[in-house]
Order: sequence, then C-alpha cells, then structure tokens
Amino acid sequence: MLWAFPVVSAVVAKPPVPVIEGPQQVEGSAKGYTQPELDLMSIGVDWFPDRHAPMPRIVRDGATNGGFACGSCHLATGLGHPESSDMTGLPADYFIKAMAEYRSGVRKDPVRMTGIAQATSEAEVREAAQWFAGLKPAITHWTRVVEARTVPETYLGQGRMRFVDPDVQGTEPLGDRIISLPEDAARARRRDPSSGFIAYVPVGSIARGRKLATSVGGKTLQCTICHGEGLHGVGNIFFCFRPPARRSGILARACSSIRMPLPLTGTATCGPSTVTSRMARATSSSSSGQTARS
Repeated sequence: MLWAFPVVSAVVAKPPVPVIEGPQQVEGSAKGYTQPELDLMSIGVDWFPDRHAPMPRIVRDGATNGGFACGSCHLATGLGHPESSDMTGLPADYFIKAMAEYRSGVRKDPVRMTGIAQATSEAEVREAAQWFAGLKPAITHWTRVVEARTVPETYLGQGRMRFVDPDVQGTEPLGDRIISLPEDAARARRRDPSSGFIAYVPVGSIARGRKLATSVGGKTLQCTICHGEGLHGVGNIFFCFRPPARRSGILARACSSIRMPLPLTGTATCGPSTVTSRMARATSSSSSGQTARS
C-alpha cells in the first residue's frame, strides 16, 4: 500500500515543475520565499500571518525539536498536504493525546511523528494544540474527490508528496488505490494555502463506503455509532469528515494502520479491526465526498 504509506525510500529526487530561482510569491501576499526555504522542514511557511493568531514558536520554527516546525507539513492553515493530517480546529485534548501516544509508542511513525513527539516538550505540544484548535478553515474546497478508472503516471517527490511524472506521458489503471495529486503542482510546491488537491478514488467506492459507514447489520459496526451523524466526530472521537479538508488517503491509512499489529494511528475498540483493505478505501472515499467522475 505504497499509495497510502509514502515511505522515504520511494521518494524520487526530481522536481515536478521547473525550479524558479529567487524569491517566489503567491497572489495577495507581500511575503517571498525561495524554493530552498519553502522546502525546509524547520520553517512554517506563512504567506498570510494576518489571517490567524500569532504562531507559537514550535509551529513556525523547528529549532527546538530537531528541525521540524509543525507548520512545514500541516501548513499555516492547518489543512496540511495529502501526506499530513488536517489539524484545523482539531480539539486540543485530542492533539495532546495523539502526541503522547507517538511519544510512548502507542502510535508509530518512524519517518516523522515518533521522533518529533519525543523531541517536543509538553509545553510546546500544548501551545501548538491550542493554536491549531483555534484555526478556522481557510478555503472552501481543499480536496476534490473524483471517481476514476485511470490516473496520470505519478511518482513520490519532495516531502513525500505525489506528483504527475513530468517525464512520462499517459495514464495507468487506478485499481484499488486512492491517488491524491495537487490541482497545481507549482502552487503546491510553494505551499500556497489557496491551491488544493484532487483525490482519485475507484469507481463505485463512494456508494460502497457510504453504505458501510451508515448501514446497520453490515460487515462491521457502522462508523456513525462513534463518529456521529455526518461523521463530524463526537467530542474527542476523530472526525472522519469535515469540509473542506478531510482526505480519503488519510482515512484509508488510519483504518489500515489500526488493523496492523503495530498501529501507526493508535487503537480503536470496534469496527476498524474488522475492516478489510477494500472496505477501508470505500469508507475513506465516501467520507471525503464526491464531486466528479472521470
């Protein structure tokens, strides 16, 4: 499931678009960053600092925890890229609990979060948790879901983000995967907070997932029992759907991880342990919604 778990060993060191020399900008911002600055994990790129409360240091500067600023992956909007979770408005208690589980080993992400959690102080975690909890969605549509049978040829690039391969023409079968790609690769590389993503999902998976998530008497407990009507979450129980950012790939990774002997995403007490890989993809597609078919 490389499509769901973007491992560092699969990253190909080539840009998806020509590299621009010198400072870059996004529309409406007076700030400028060079591509090397944009690629740094130690900087929380913030094109519009006037749109939110001041960032805590740990969100904008990774100098204190081994070089990983929260904002570098999860962005100044909290929405994050497909390889990272959406943190916008996440309950602070849930955030703090998740970081404690990464620190203790209950959750596992040897590439990023395990080391980050172990190097980040409890005070910094609380500051980041409270800041992200206060964020409001900054864009109406961050992820557009498209049912498809084929997708462009892709590769895993810088930051473990998937891009259309500029050196390969044509398409390949989507199969049972979920492939998330930037709407605009150049803007995604700039961490533009106004440019979102397309999630290509198997044809029919949205309807199958909706049935699995909401029906009684199926192969597993319906997701709505714990996650609430509309899958918006109940208290600190994870919200599976929340426009505009909930991403099908993230949910598929979470459901698949819970089924593993060493979960990357913590533990669950019911349904996910009985969910097959195909069921996980279907539920993830449905919870992210449908906007088109190709």
